[in-house]
Amino acid sequence: MSPTALLDLTRQDDRVCELDSTIIDLVRRRTELVTELQQAKGRAGLPRTELGQETQMLNRYRSALGAQGTTLALLLLKLGSRPDLLPDGRS
Repeated sequence: MSPTALLDLTRQDDRVCELDSTIIDLVRRRTELVTELQQAKGRAGLPRTELGQETQMLNRYRSALGAQGTTLALLLLKLGSRPDLLPDGRS
């Protein structure tokens, strides 16, 4: 393999790592926001979750990413209701 091709592969690997870091940050931010929202709803005497919204989210992820999108959406919903599943420190 040429040095140019190896450099291109390294750059692509670096881009994937950057995207992974961005995704991790977004998942943490989403989880924090959902937790805050659920707490505010609880203080206001409202239901903490809305099944209709959750169903819409599942449908969006399934439409965009197929069956694995549903799996991803379910994991995000679980993290939103159980932020303790995420470690406190950032890696």
